Amino acid sequence: MAGDMHARVTDPATSEETLAAMGRSTTLLSVVAQAARQLMVFTDDELTERVEGLTFTRQQRNVIARTRKRLVDTGQLKLTPETKINGANRRVQVFAWVG
Repeated sequence: MAGDMHARVTDPATSEETLAAMGRSTTLLSVVAQAARQLMVFTDDELTERVEGLTFTRQQRNVIARTRKRLVDTGQLKLTPETKINGANRRVQVFAWVG
């Protein structure tokens, strides 16, 4: 059930289409995994910022979140019981790298 949750209720359904349009590239998946390993515990916003730092390219947070979900589904990441309040004063989920 947790793997089906969005980090924000407002994540658009089109982000799944955007991810699919990227040709299901493993390149983004590997960069997101690298960023997650470096951070160990993070929110989607923090993960997106790290991916942007690694790629030197602006990223769509919802695409990074969808890619992160693939890592949750494969067991490399887990949803923690912790939440954080982000800059928009919204409670967001926290994830952890488990390898």
